[in-house]
Amino acid sequence: MTYHPLHPYNDLPDLPPKVEIETKIILKKTISASRALSELKGAITTLPNPLLFIDMINLQEAKASSEIENIVTTQDALFQASVAEKFIGNTATKEVIHYKDALWYGLEQTTKRPILTTNLFIEIMQIIKENRWAIRNLPGTQLTNPQLTK
Repeated sequence: MTYHPLHPYNDLPDLPPKVEIETKIILKKTISASRALSELKGAITTLPNPLLFIDMINLQEAKASSEIENIVTTQDALFQASVAEKFIGNTATKEVIHYKDALWYGLEQTTKRPILTTNLFIEIMQIIKENRWAIRNLPGTQLTNPQLTK
């Protein structure tokens, strides 16, 4: 399949796929994953503060996702920033912490009201970027690559 920026959908196949995706291999992996999650759930209840463990998982996810955007920090800097809750001098560490906070905020909001809204996404972005920006609303705002529209 070749990408054509002016051709909508680029001949993507319809969903759901016509091939069987619930194969024996997938179902066996699902069973083993389910068992592992059950063991983790049981083990986590023995911890004095289970939220601390979950927070560390969110922190690792925030770190990995931020690295995709070339925002790189260390585990040590993240743990120090998480535990100390003081001034964070490193901008990359600060952004990863905001990303983690935004994950928690999104989870809390969808637990209260399980609906994804534009306003929720704006609030999450504002936590990450630490500003009050919203969606561009100027008429004619267009994000394009001039090289592809020639």
